[in-house]
Order: sequence, then C-alpha cells, then structure tokens
Amino acid sequence: MLVFAAIFLIYPLSTGAQIALYYQIINGSNLDFKKCISESRKNLTNLVVGTFIYLIITLLGLFAFIIPGIIIGARLSFYCFLIVYDNYPALDALKESYRITKGYTWQIANPLLVLSVPIVAASVLVQEFLLSIGLYNIVFGTILDSILAILGWLNLILIFRFYCRYKDKGELG
Repeated sequence: MLVFAAIFLIYPLSTGAQIALYYQIINGSNLDFKKCISESRKNLTNLVVGTFIYLIITLLGLFAFIIPGIIIGARLSFYCFLIVYDNYPALDALKESYRITKGYTWQIANPLLVLSVPIVAASVLVQEFLLSIGLYNIVFGTILDSILAILGWLNLILIFRFYCRYKDKGELG
C-alpha cells in the first residue's frame, strides 16, 4: 500500500514541485520551495490523474511489446508540464502531449533510453550485489533507492528541455 501511495501521490507531488522550481529558475525568480510545493498541491488532482493514466497506458504498451510502451511514454511525456504551466486538466494534457510530440517520438525517446538503461542496470546490479553479501536491507535499500531517484530526476530535466524547446520555438527539433 505504501508503494502505491508513493507512486500515485508522492511522485506527482514531487514532479509538480520540480516543475514549479524549473519555472522559477527559467524566469530568474527567487527560489521559493514553499511556493513550489504550493503550486504542486494546487495541481495535485490533475497530476495524480495524469500520472495514473500515463502509467497505465505506458505499461499496457510495454506489455503489448516494449516498443509501443516506449513510444507511448515519449508521446505522453509532456503531460505534467502542460498541467503545471498551462493549467490543462489531466486528460487534455495527455491528449495535447500526444499531439505536440508527433514526429518527435524517437528524438525524445532515444536520450531517455540512453539515460534510463544505465540507471536501471546499475540499480539491479547494486541490489543483487548487496543481496549476495547480505547487506540489502531497509537501510541500504532506502539509500540506494534515494540515490537512483535523484538520478531519475535527470529524465524529467531532459523532457523539460524538449518541452522548453517546444514552447520557445513551437517545435522540438
């Protein structure tokens, strides 16, 4: 149950706060972490619904065959920015993300794969190593997950880069 709470509540809240932080940085505003959390909470319902739909559709694509899941994940990847920056409702944000990323799927997916595959591989290898020497427990597992979560933020930053290119130029290329 705690895992579901993390995936469907903490992750969207964290993502919304990160996006609000990026907005402050880009606009040269003073960094206000309370405001980031407040902005995320304001959009939390749409972020939770959008994340749930995004994960279900992407997982279905991955189960169907890995490539459709990657394509779907890349095409829907702007949903959280559209919710936070442009105040889209969750379903509209997913539809708009799918529309504006048409023709740029692999341009978005390739760098994400280059970044994600080593992170996942490192996670599995380190976890297996810790298990084999008997050190994988709640403490080391939490530390490992925290480090890899920080590295996982790089994916959001990468997608944000594409989103900013779209917003600035009206294109991703």
